Amino acid sequence: MPFVWCYMNSLFKKICLVSIASFLVIMATAQVGIYTTIEPEAIGKEDYVTYRIVVENSTDIKQVSRPVFKNFSIVDGPVQETGMNNVNGHVTRFVSWVFTLKPRQAGRLSVDPVTATINGRQYKSNRVFVLVSKDAQTTRPNPFSQMDPFSQPKQAGNYGDYIFRKGENLADKVKQNMQLKLELDKTSCFVGEPLMATYTLYTRLKSESKLTQNPSFNGFSVIDMQQSESTGYSQKKLNGKDYNAYTIRRAQLYALQPGDIEIESAELENNIQFIKEEYADRFSPGNSLFDDFSRSIIPAEAVINQTVPLKSTALKVHVKPLPEENKPTGFNGAVGHFLVDATMQKDSFSTDESGKIAVTISGGGNMQLLTAPDIAWPSGIESFEPTVTDNMSKLTVPVSGSKVFEYSFAAEKPGIFTLPPITFSFFDPAKAEYRTVSTKPIRFTVLKGTGKSALLNTGITNNGKLSFINRIFHHRWWIVVFVAFLVICSLVVWVLRDKRKQDKKQAMTVPEVVQDAHSSQLEEALAESHQHPLAETEKCLQQEDCNTFYSSLNHELKAFLSRRFSIDASSLNANTISAMLDANGIDNSVSLRLQQLMREIEWQLYTPFERNEKMNERYHETMEIIQQIHAHNIRHR
Repeated sequence: MPFVWCYMNSLFKKICLVSIASFLVIMATAQVGIYTTIEPEAIGKEDYVTYRIVVENSTDIKQVSRPVFKNFSIVDGPVQETGMNNVNGHVTRFVSWVFTLKPRQAGRLSVDPVTATINGRQYKSNRVFVLVSKDAQTTRPNPFSQMDPFSQPKQAGNYGDYIFRKGENLADKVKQNMQLKLELDKTSCFVGEPLMATYTLYTRLKSESKLTQNPSFNGFSVIDMQQSESTGYSQKKLNGKDYNAYTIRRAQLYALQPGDIEIESAELENNIQFIKEEYADRFSPGNSLFDDFSRSIIPAEAVINQTVPLKSTALKVHVKPLPEENKPTGFNGAVGHFLVDATMQKDSFSTDESGKIAVTISGGGNMQLLTAPDIAWPSGIESFEPTVTDNMSKLTVPVSGSKVFEYSFAAEKPGIFTLPPITFSFFDPAKAEYRTVSTKPIRFTVLKGTGKSALLNTGITNNGKLSFINRIFHHRWWIVVFVAFLVICSLVVWVLRDKRKQDKKQAMTVPEVVQDAHSSQLEEALAESHQHPLAETEKCLQQEDCNTFYSSLNHELKAFLSRRFSIDASSLNANTISAMLDANGIDNSVSLRLQQLMREIEWQLYTPFERNEKMNERYHETMEIIQQIHAHNIRHR
């Protein structure tokens, strides 16, 4: 047994080394972080602000400290949000917690940083500030004044939509007063021409909504548009009726290929609240019930909660190909309206130096997809691959700004050189025609130097291409990935070789035993019986200052299920749990209890920690479920 333990310990350490190497590669593309925002940054003393805690690129969030709002009152929250931002395939996933706050005083107020344990490391957010004037209100409205139909001014036939009357059908009432729509600014466009897609929730009801299906926009280059206000609502008419319209997602799309492309649906899960007619009729329109529903004292039996899924209708866009007729030779896919300019860093330098020229393309269109223009270099000039600087606004439609391509070059011999006009071709969708713009010719002088070649400084070869060393440096991230891959392969080979050595050694000292499936299960059960499955959780439960109870409970419960069913802990969810318990003949009531327990634990992980009696109940309930599962013979996959 000591030998087996030592071997497993050694194997575990090696697996950890492999995991660390893999993690270093992954971290090159996904940066974990936490930050906070508060908006707007200037308000009146009777206004509201929205405060957000955002964690990016991680779901392994053990604990987030409770924010301290010394100078604010909490009006609403925390409300958890999850989602992702996608710009040209670069995906950033996030989890956030949102509070609506009201200032208690005027002045420059702040909210201190929060801390979080993410992927086993401690992170700290930024401090945020808001300037509160002595004026009662600025132009920013109360974010609940239109979100809550109970607090809206009442007009005949308008404020009664939230009242559920006898004989009405809930499904029909929701359908008549709530819709999720996909709206496009055009149904036909050219490849590379911008298309605006907006998903809007139209509602006359009080509800809380969660996005359950986010469109991926396959076939498009995607730029998500930021919302100017966190509430993102306005009043609009739809089929002759007034609605509160909430922008769920607004994206700028650039088609990458021609054809009829479908813009996918979005799905929302809405928790809608109605008040029964017999209770609503006890109040007049001027009563406080209508002034602020959230603060009214209404018996639970008066409210009907209904969870309703909404799905927008998918729409098709006809994407036209760019015409082949009159297509310029140097055309590289630019669509929009652009200008080109070129500036030489200095028009006189020696053969010991490298020259520099900046080519600037400015305008509006698919700028994020623009490539460097070709330059017809004079004979005797050798160039280096350009560096690119973006100065673009992605909040305009189309994307506008400029892109600067800076070329380094060198001359082998002194002389006077003329750089011919640099041309840039693009397709103008407004006129449906190709256009070509160009710079003026650029003249420069190269003086005789000391004989030291500028190629050593610029890293170019005599044929104008990158040298071998500079090609390596230019593609250094590929080198990092390649080296990491070699390290991982070496570690795997090391583990396998060491395992073979240990197997030979064990064969010499331990009699050969043929194990069947049943004996393997007995050995696994014996190993589990020697270790308390909730040891860390029990220890935390007994310590008054321990605030990691739910993270420990979540970790140890998943570790037990992972060992017991031989599945990866990361793949544990309601579906896999139900399937595994059912396959092993475990009672369905145990499955339902386990799923409910895991949902409650997940909820506690993302809410401020508070010690209470429920911790003890959760601990004993978890132990009961573990014992019930442990009593069954498990069929491993």
